[in-house]
Amino acid sequence: MDESGITDPLEDYPFTKIRMDEKEAKLDGYGRIWNFYDLNILVDVNLPIFGCKSHPCVTLHPKDLKQRPINFLTGVDLYLDQSMCNAPEALLCWHMGGYVQEYEVIRTEDIPQMENAKFDPQILQNVAENIVAFLQEKVTQEGHTYWLCYVVLSFNYV
Repeated sequence: MDESGITDPLEDYPFTKIRMDEKEAKLDGYGRIWNFYDLNILVDVNLPIFGCKSHPCVTLHPKDLKQRPINFLTGVDLYLDQSMCNAPEALLCWHMGGYVQEYEVIRTEDIPQMENAKFDPQILQNVAENIVAFLQEKVTQEGHTYWLCYVVLSFNYV
């Protein structure tokens, strides 16, 4: 933390930089290992994280005031973003027509219990484990590209 009270909450996190050159892959783009319960996943980091003395690690999320309160999907998305960045708080900036009307600070641990956005983090963990197990079983050839397509109303993946 410098004398202004601003800190870089990600300075001690392991980053990976990846850049493709003509002959080799060089590490240059930002990513990091995300520990989600017992799963370790390489993720891309593109969420701005800020800090000050009163809130040393907070993410910023602009939200349209007409969409207040947040719904289930927005709550899950917000929770996953926060978890991937190990950010304990989110700052929701409620705006109307581009002008910020009010701010709301939400603790990450409180997101699953928010009205209209309630979910069980344990179920989210189970879904993540199932997705990883599916990918480990089906995506087996190293260096290949895979497309996961869901056929509507068939509950089958092709």
